Amino acid sequence: MAYGIGEAAKIVGVSPTTVRVWTADFGDFFSEFATPQKGQTRAYTDRDIAILATIKELRSQQKSNEAITSALVQGELVDVSHIESSLAQTVGDGKSTLITRLTAAIAKFEGELAATKEALERTRQELAGERQARIAAEKEAARLAGKLEVLEAQSKQSSK
Repeated sequence: MAYGIGEAAKIVGVSPTTVRVWTADFGDFFSEFATPQKGQTRAYTDRDIAILATIKELRSQQKSNEAITSALVQGELVDVSHIESSLAQTVGDGKSTLITRLTAAIAKFEGELAATKEALERTRQELAGERQARIAAEKEAARLAGKLEVLEAQSKQSSK
C-alpha cells in the first residue's frame, strides 16, 4: 500500500515537514517512491512507514543520526503492527478527503463546463445573426448589382 506524505505523517505522528526532513536525511533507506525525482509525488510504502516509525522511536531516545543510520543498516525496524488500526483509519480518512477534494473539483469543472456551454450558445446565436445579416447584405448587393446593370443598359441606350 502507498501513502501520501500527509497520511504517512499522520500514521507516524509527526508533521509532513518532519517526514520530508527524515526522508532527505535517511534517503538511502527509503523506497524510490518516497524519494522521487523533483516534481514527482512522494508515496510511502508500509516499509517506509516502518522506517519513519523507527526514526521517530530512536529520536525520542535522543539517538544521533549516526546511531539511527547504524540501526537502519542493521535492519532494526520498529514493529508497526500496533498501528495497523491507525493505518486503516488514515486510509479511510485519506479516501474521504480524496473523495471530498474530487467532488469539489468535479463541481468546479461542471460549473466551468456550464459557463462554457452558455458562452458557446451565445456565440452560436451571434453567428446565426451575423449569417442572416450576411445573407441579407448579399441579397441587397445582388439587387443593387441588378439595378446597376439596368441603369448601365439605359445609359448606353440613351447615349446612342
